[in-house]
Amino acid sequence: EKSEYVPPVQVSPNLWRDIWLIRAAGPDGCAAKYVVAASAGNVLDSGFCSWDFYSKEVRAFHTEGRCPLALSSLSHRNSQRRRNVLSTIGAPENHQWWYKPCGPLIVSTATSQKNVSVYDIRDSDLVMRWETQTPVATMDFSSPLQWRNKEKVVVAESEAISLWDVSSLNPRVLSSISCYKRVSALHIHNTDAEFGGGVRQ
Repeated sequence: EKSEYVPPVQVSPNLWRDIWLIRAAGPDGCAAKYVVAASAGNVLDSGFCSWDFYSKEVRAFHTEGRCPLALSSLSHRNSQRRRNVLSTIGAPENHQWWYKPCGPLIVSTATSQKNVSVYDIRDSDLVMRWETQTPVATMDFSSPLQWRNKEKVVVAESEAISLWDVSSLNPRVLSSISCYKRVSALHIHNTDAEFGGGVRQ
C-alpha cells in the first residue's frame, strides 16, 4: 500500500531531495518512527519536515530563506540578472547541508559560513548552534558535516577537519586536524547509525 506524506501547503513539492526513515524516542519517551525529508543545497529555500510514520501527521517543519531577492519581481529587462542569481544559488559554495538525522537530531550548515545548527525532528526546536573556527569547506562529492555518533559531529572546514562534542547544550571542539590541501570528499563511520533507512534522489 502506497503511503503519502504531505508537507504544509505553503511548501513547494520540489523542495525535498533527501528522505529518511528514522527511529527515535517520541515525546512520551516511547519508541517512535518518523519520516524526515530535507532540501538539497541548490534551492531558494532550505529546510526539513518530519511526519509521524503511522499517522502521517506533520511533527516538525523548518525552513530558512536562502535568497532575499524575490525572483518573480524581476522584470524582463533583468532576465540576465535572474540567470546570474540562479547560477549563484546553484553554486557549490552556497550549498545548505542537512545531514541524515542521528536519533531525533538533524544537523545543518552552509558552505563558506561558520554557523552549525542542530534541530529536533520531533518538534523543530533549535537545540543548539555554534560557530566553527574557519568557514565550512566547499565539497564536490559529499557533505562537509557528518555524525561520528550521537554525541559527536565532524565538520570539514576550509582549513581543518574538526570533531565537536554536542552531548551538552554548549558544543566544544575536541580535536582539529589542519588541512593543507582542499578536501573534496569526506566519509565518517557513524557508530550509532541504523542500517539502511535513507533514500537519496
